[in-house]
Amino acid sequence: MFRRLTLFLYSPQNTLTLDISIRKKIKHKLIAAFGGVLALSFILAGWGYYSINRILNNQDLSQRIDDISIMVLELRRAEKDFLMRETTNPEFFKTGQSQYLQTINETAEELQKEISLLKEHPATGSMDLEESFEAMGRIIKLYNIKLSEIGETVKEKGYKDWGLEGELRKAIHEVENINFPYDRALMLTLRRHEKDFFLRQELSYRDKFNNDIQEFKAAIRSAENVDSSAVFENQRNAILSNLDNYQDKFNQIVDADLKLGLDEKTGLRGELRAIVHEMEPILAQLEATIRSKTSSIIGNTLLFFLLVFFVQLIAGLFISIRFSNKLTSNIKSINTGIVTLSQGNFPDKLVISSEDELGQTQAATNNLVERIRTAAEFTISIGEGKLDQQYDERYKNDVLAKALLDMHQKLKAADLEDEKRNWATKGLADFGEVIRKNENNLRELSYKVITDLVKFVGANQGKLFVINDEDNNTLGEPHLELYATYAWKRKKHQQQTILKGEGLPGQAWYEQKSIYLKEVPGDYIKIRSGLGEAVPTSVLIVPLVVNETVFGVIELASLKEFADYQITFIEKLAEIIAASLSSVRINEKTKSLLEQAQQQSEEMRAQEEEMRQNMEELSATQEELGRKEKEYLKKIEELEGKLAELAS
Repeated sequence: MFRRLTLFLYSPQNTLTLDISIRKKIKHKLIAAFGGVLALSFILAGWGYYSINRILNNQDLSQRIDDISIMVLELRRAEKDFLMRETTNPEFFKTGQSQYLQTINETAEELQKEISLLKEHPATGSMDLEESFEAMGRIIKLYNIKLSEIGETVKEKGYKDWGLEGELRKAIHEVENINFPYDRALMLTLRRHEKDFFLRQELSYRDKFNNDIQEFKAAIRSAENVDSSAVFENQRNAILSNLDNYQDKFNQIVDADLKLGLDEKTGLRGELRAIVHEMEPILAQLEATIRSKTSSIIGNTLLFFLLVFFVQLIAGLFISIRFSNKLTSNIKSINTGIVTLSQGNFPDKLVISSEDELGQTQAATNNLVERIRTAAEFTISIGEGKLDQQYDERYKNDVLAKALLDMHQKLKAADLEDEKRNWATKGLADFGEVIRKNENNLRELSYKVITDLVKFVGANQGKLFVINDEDNNTLGEPHLELYATYAWKRKKHQQQTILKGEGLPGQAWYEQKSIYLKEVPGDYIKIRSGLGEAVPTSVLIVPLVVNETVFGVIELASLKEFADYQITFIEKLAEIIAASLSSVRINEKTKSLLEQAQQQSEEMRAQEEEMRQNMEELSATQEELGRKEKEYLKKIEELEGKLAELAS
């Protein structure tokens, strides 16, 4: 039968009742418990041995699959080496032998052997991996076949003096060496189409080649044989035959390239890529399956271990009942801690003196106190504005912790938004001051704006273009002029003017919208430093627009991506700069008109003074003429008087 001992733990909020049942004939129970514990230990050891064997088998299988992955990588490396090096290696076309193809064949054979062995592996059957290994073997075989086809096609296409390319060169020389009067420009056009196709791998050049060679043949056929010479006709027939051969060889090379694939996604190369993409998920699935199975075995083993341990712990608890005094002291310490905590104070850490439930309760009490203390300290830190404070990782899943962390994240987000707003507000104020100080000098304003903007947003390079829409500009139409740069690599032929719609700045002008590139072409621009040069991570091009009128364009390049709030700031700043440029342009035009008016006024005053002097001189001349006229009249009268006297 049972004897029941009931203990009460008092606190202001609740009463905790702890029941401890003690059976009679403890000695027999202890012997039975010890036997049960011993039996559980044997079961535990057997299960552990079995589980460890399975785990070791799984780990061995996982390691061998990793070896397969490495061999697959070796296949890919040999494949890429073959496509990059052997396609232009004269020795390969001369002998037909390639060390890379040999490596691929040998590695593929090793893979097939290894896959065959893995089918018989002890862990394969337990995880139903036979089909995956079968599929892997088929893919490896198909991969080897496709790569062999690529090798044969590359050999057939040839290089320089070998294969179809060799025959093509021979056909070209035969055309060029015939002594027939044909238009050399047409031949150069064909050669250019041929080279363009080889460089760009675009079928449009094949069409251009075929169209132009037909026109070339038609021109030769229509060439006039002035002397009706048989030699002329023989040369005409020879060059037409050679042109047919030239066209045929070129189209055969195009067909070979089409078979190989004009890019990695088409032709044999595309098929090879698809095969590799089939291989990768199988390997990933194999590894995932093995990891999952291994984790499951480990989990089940741990669960079994914990179960046996728990049973053994219960048996230990029954044995430890005789330590009643110790139990009582433990209960008192727990009671004291809970009462202290219920009164709003943090108790001292309880000393855990046993591994039984009471010991666990003491640990839980300590844990509870520590969690509440951690939450309180975290709350105090947040209240003091320490938003970078980290919550203890051990307690992040608590309900209280989740609520505090959620509040913490919201506060941090709000603080971050404040920082962004303050950053933008300060930036707009600073740039407003820069614009105010330089509003009378467009060049100086452009330089200061692009210099400060690159530094302010953490970019690396910058350009500022201003639209020139004057009627007397050198291009005769509106265009962008490069007014200022920052850290931009100076080139001898750097483009200083851009038409509307030309390039990315011209496109931004045309669309009146920002252009943001995260994938910058390698030949676009380079960012240089003391350590070398690199392609920028991002390029931002923003038109300077106000009232739907574009006044210029800003182009920024950076080794990091621009944040959304930075782009928004730059676009707002662009409106301000556009308004300033509009004002500066109006001021400059007003100043220019004023200077012209002043110059014209001075010229008019000078002309007026000159006219006044001329009038004065004219007036003096008229007076002199009047005086002389009077003198002449007087002399005439005197002569008339004398004549009259003589006559009388």
